[in-house]
Amino acid sequence: MTCDSELNQSLKKLILLKGIGSVGKTSTLCALIDVLKTKYSAAEVCRKWDPDNYFVVLDVPNLGNIGVATFGDPGWESPAEEVCNTCWEHNCVAMVVATRTRGGVYNVYREFAENKQIKLIETAPYVVTNVANKKDAAIAEKHQSLNSLRANQLAELLFQA
Repeated sequence: MTCDSELNQSLKKLILLKGIGSVGKTSTLCALIDVLKTKYSAAEVCRKWDPDNYFVVLDVPNLGNIGVATFGDPGWESPAEEVCNTCWEHNCVAMVVATRTRGGVYNVYREFAENKQIKLIETAPYVVTNVANKKDAAIAEKHQSLNSLRANQLAELLFQA
């Protein structure tokens, strides 16, 4: 699927899921996409990039188009700009994106929100201590459980005014 669309401008909310590397931003946003598809019957409008670092626009019934970008590492500034433009063009009502706590990608999203007068919400994934030890099955399970919890909270936040 490609992301070609006419210009529309109803973007109202940009949610930054921010944190240092390897704390669960991407896995939380992948869980959010699953929640929107299963719980809210969202349908994909378009998808870009590879399976590990991707961007998707979802059509969520009773809400509208939502853009979700699972990447936010340094060096992804240009794709982050493309995410902003694509969400704007697809009449997205909200965006949820991963980013570090400052610098490059973070600045792209903050400046976009400021320039377009979009409500900016900054939050973080739940962090399990000793994240480096996620290979331990018990820690990995707790981490995924917290990612799912945060994903459901983000989905609820999308429906709030």
